[in-house]
Amino acid sequence: MKKEEKLFEMIGLIDENILKETLEMENKNKVVKLPKKIIKIVASVAVIASIILPNTSSSIANAMSEIPLIGKYFEVVTIRNFNETKGNNTINVEVPSINTTDMNDNKEEVASNLNKSVEEYTNDIIENFKENTKGDLGSLDLSYEVIHNTNKWFTLKIFATEIQASGHEIVKYYHINKITDKIVNLSDIFSNDSDYISKISSYIKEQMQIRIKENDESFFIMEIDGEGFSTIDKNQNFYFDENGNLIIVFDEYAVAPGYMGTPEFIIPTKIIDYKF
Repeated sequence: MKKEEKLFEMIGLIDENILKETLEMENKNKVVKLPKKIIKIVASVAVIASIILPNTSSSIANAMSEIPLIGKYFEVVTIRNFNETKGNNTINVEVPSINTTDMNDNKEEVASNLNKSVEEYTNDIIENFKENTKGDLGSLDLSYEVIHNTNKWFTLKIFATEIQASGHEIVKYYHINKITDKIVNLSDIFSNDSDYISKISSYIKEQMQIRIKENDESFFIMEIDGEGFSTIDKNQNFYFDENGNLIIVFDEYAVAPGYMGTPEFIIPTKIIDYKF
């Protein structure tokens, strides 16, 4: 039995033929118009299904992400796109805006709040670059990438490369938990009594020393060098990879020389317990 059919059978509220036809039409890039009664049913089921069903089976979660109105509540469009050359400076910018395809006040609010944060963050990058390169040779490339847009998570990556006397990388991740309709920071994925900061920090120090020995990489560790990495921040930059692993990300120069870029560390789930 196909995964779509399994999901139809479990939900039991939506006419199977109608949704199959919708899926086929969507795959052909046609505009689909469902009867209002069906739209209401789908919307209601989407809320329940997005909370309950994905946790029972990975195949169900994958199937849900392919059904219209279920799974991908957010879409991203470029609202600011410009190339500017003034004197010795060149700026190439793509700034995203997150829209919600779900008529839900909570989702509209969280999208609006995230857009405000992204706008402020990207404006700061642009203005700081202009201020620091007055009359000097330099370039700025700023863009974005959607890392996840699943039934549970929406993750947006903002990244930039500044070139002045040398290159400088900037990266920041934004996350929305679609089940709670909230913007999520690192501290939000752990319980209040979690000792995640010390556990993750200790693991990263171990990995730094291993990578120094085995991969000829360079890191600054406080206990060894008298400066550099001691502990992660409460809301350290992070994202989840395609396998669900937590990835801790550091700013360039924060824990390593500039040629190391923005170092990343995979954190095994066995050493920490997530709230979600």
